[in-house]
Amino acid sequence: PDPSSVLELTDADRRTVVAARDIAVNDLVLAVPVENLMSPRYFKNRTESAWYRLFWDALGEEGRMLTYVHPDTWMALYMMEQRWLGEASRWHEYLSYLPQSFDEMPVFYGDQQFKWLVGSGFVGRAKHARASLSEQYDMLKEHLGDQLHATLEDFLWARSAISSRVFGWQSLPGVESEDGVQFMVPLGDMFNHRSPKQIEWVFNASSGHLEYIAQENITKGDELTISYGAKCNSKYLLHYGFTVSGVSERRNPPLSSVRIKFGLPLDAVDPTEKKALILGSSMDDPPSLEAEFDLTMSIGRLDGQDVFSYLRFVYADYSTVKARFKNGSCKKYSSPPKCGTPFSVSNEKATVAGFLEVLDAAEERYETTLERDNELLATGGLPVWQKDLVILRRDEKVVLRWWRHFLKDDVMPVLHASTLEELETREKEIKGRGPESQYIAVRVVSLVRVALDKTEL
Repeated sequence: PDPSSVLELTDADRRTVVAARDIAVNDLVLAVPVENLMSPRYFKNRTESAWYRLFWDALGEEGRMLTYVHPDTWMALYMMEQRWLGEASRWHEYLSYLPQSFDEMPVFYGDQQFKWLVGSGFVGRAKHARASLSEQYDMLKEHLGDQLHATLEDFLWARSAISSRVFGWQSLPGVESEDGVQFMVPLGDMFNHRSPKQIEWVFNASSGHLEYIAQENITKGDELTISYGAKCNSKYLLHYGFTVSGVSERRNPPLSSVRIKFGLPLDAVDPTEKKALILGSSMDDPPSLEAEFDLTMSIGRLDGQDVFSYLRFVYADYSTVKARFKNGSCKKYSSPPKCGTPFSVSNEKATVAGFLEVLDAAEERYETTLERDNELLATGGLPVWQKDLVILRRDEKVVLRWWRHFLKDDVMPVLHASTLEELETREKEIKGRGPESQYIAVRVVSLVRVALDKTEL
């Protein structure tokens, strides 16, 4: 269809897509031909991009094997070149329509934004993202020199545009890739996010078009949205520059998450041996004693289980750990080392106690409480960027408190059960709580029952 007959752009910057007429479920809203998709896969072996060819040749065969070039850097190089060409570029109209700044993206954050995130692990993620992009730009500059007519700010602009707007599909005509194909979609990347999806996009190989199809009836004047995927707010903010409010308690998929660091605690058992193993398996440069985990409000997700596995390793004696390395129930070369199954009631108690200490310390690092953040959000009046940061840090505290409640009020009472009758009572209290009750039943109750059986015998 003619896009103008189905959709229109509104608001001051013409960046909100709304329905120009009533749209019925399964209606075709937009169809973008494959030749209008901007993908580095298409110009990789052409003369269309001089900068691309210059960089490709400058790397050389050995450099292309040994130098890490992020896939989005190839796209950014092309976008910067086309932007520099101005009206001579076939993409001029599209590039002119993109936002000319992405101040909402964390790679552009400064002290003003970071002071709203004191205590949050997101600060380190944002700074690391900026440093990684700076390294990629320096690599381009090193190989292209004065032939690269683009600054670091230009590169950050291009990478931010790609991060917040790129699409991906398994393959496109003439392009096959095990990793899929990424591309930019003029006009098609103007849709904002909503979950569940209102409009679904698919690549129709028969017609050679990227098609946008309505999943529900839409009234004229309503905003048109697609889904950016099920992500937590930290990923929405890091990659798209926004957060989703109002549903921090959602657990599947998780909207709230927090990244926290676990070092080698002072009360670790056999710390010298553990330190050597942790440093030996570290993927950091230089090696680090700190391990990072992303927690959500569910023990069913991998990182929650990994924290238990790491702390079991920390609080077990080294001789026992070595024996488990041999039978495979502890993983020596994972980063960090982990032991997936409990050792004993005493080891599991130490694991949970150590977990609680880290949670308490993590929440104490914030300058505001969860209650204060909720007050700020309820009062309103915050600029959008401040609201996003308050939502992010509020959600992190929600996760921290969820874990504290789970460990302190559900797990610890089971571990401290002194009789089989008390154990059965505790098990009934937590039955039916999803992955958490399964963990307690399979891991904790069975462990304590064996210990109590031995005691009674």
